[in-house]
Amino acid sequence: MRICVENGMFTVSFIKEGLQKFRDWIDDLLVTSWSACQGTDLIIESPSAMGGLHIAEGLGVPYFRAFTMPWTRTRAYPVRSPSLDLRSDLTAHD
Repeated sequence: MRICVENGMFTVSFIKEGLQKFRDWIDDLLVTSWSACQGTDLIIESPSAMGGLHIAEGLGVPYFRAFTMPWTRTRAYPVRSPSLDLRSDLTAHD
């Protein structure tokens, strides 16, 4: 967050420019998200997504923000990030 503030992001002009450039995309995202959530019993949303809280409120359904992928290795999902090897990071400091 500090880096964004120090580099002039999140200013009024930055947000205004972003809305101008991405307005159609944001409108489409929100309309299709609303349509996709019709008839659901609850909404689980990734922290990187947007709109879920407001959609859940509008539909009167529970809302949960959760990571939609594991943060540790599993048999079904063995590699969480191709650029991060936790074992080498952990053993380097032992």
